[in-house]
Amino acid sequence: MMVYISNFFKKKRNLKLAIGALVMANVISANVPSFLGGHAEPLNSIEFETPSTSDITLEEMKNLIYSSDKLTEEEKAFIYNEDLFTDILPYINQSEYMKFTYRSKFSHMDIVNYNNFIANIINADGLYHTWTPSNLYVNNYSGLASEDPTASTAAHEEVHALQYMPVVIEEETDKYYSFFTEPTAEMIAHEYWGAPIKEYKEEIRLIRILMEIIGAEPIKQYIFTGDFSMIEERVRHNLDEEEYAEFLECVKEDVSGNNNLRNARLLDIYQSLYKNIYGQNMREDEVITVIKDNNNSLQRYYFNSRLGDEHFILGEYVTDENGKITIVPIRHDIEPIASRENMFMHTNKIN
Repeated sequence: MMVYISNFFKKKRNLKLAIGALVMANVISANVPSFLGGHAEPLNSIEFETPSTSDITLEEMKNLIYSSDKLTEEEKAFIYNEDLFTDILPYINQSEYMKFTYRSKFSHMDIVNYNNFIANIINADGLYHTWTPSNLYVNNYSGLASEDPTASTAAHEEVHALQYMPVVIEEETDKYYSFFTEPTAEMIAHEYWGAPIKEYKEEIRLIRILMEIIGAEPIKQYIFTGDFSMIEERVRHNLDEEEYAEFLECVKEDVSGNNNLRNARLLDIYQSLYKNIYGQNMREDEVITVIKDNNNSLQRYYFNSRLGDEHFILGEYVTDENGKITIVPIRHDIEPIASRENMFMHTNKIN
């Protein structure tokens, strides 16, 4: 769960999140770390060195994490997920802001157990806040064994620490698209730590469909650099002006509360987007159809290409030699999501 300061304070349905954010802000402005059951390292208390323009290497990333005096050796090994850092550092190194924040936060990283009082207020298993960027808050934190439920929460919150997000989101901002934040955190925790997908399932479904249409690269580019231009390029030029404006409004909303109308509208927009790119109806796409139908047999990876063996299973009618018709589960192998990237490069756009 990611909490940030924005216009969501005006929405009654986000009251608990607002209280949670205010409590966190309290930690920053006053010495009350006991609220969270651990030491909170506020952003403005960290002595930043002059930002370096050099790229962050894997070795530097590992050294930053292992230099934290707040983590156990087990926690350091958990946070330093080498496959993940190998994959995302090329994005991070495109942004001076991201390099600066990574160098600042990861040398102070900590996993903090916050107490039940705070958990009851914000109603979440975990919390990441941009004003205490080095802390991953986990409710009833008990360890990082793969079978421990708090391990998956810690992984999800770490992804928030890796994602692009401004420290303060102003009322008039049109630069931050919070719809992507939670679903992709859950997906990345699943693909790199094996964490079960527990929340945001409908939004994950919508993110997956969008990636099937425009490729995974634009979403990676945005969540790890804050650069929305690739999404804009592939979506804006394949929708009319009104549809694109609606798309932007949809992805500016976070995933808290009841989003049925927003989610339904996104599906409608995807229909237009797919048809304008590929020249056919979206229902003719087998993979997207499986995703829309919530077919649990789909094995598909959008971030960690090492996992491989992508396929789905559909029950199909088969007639035997005696004319008897039965439904037989048939495995369908599918190309990696990178193939969508190649397909997209050869599609036509709306003029």
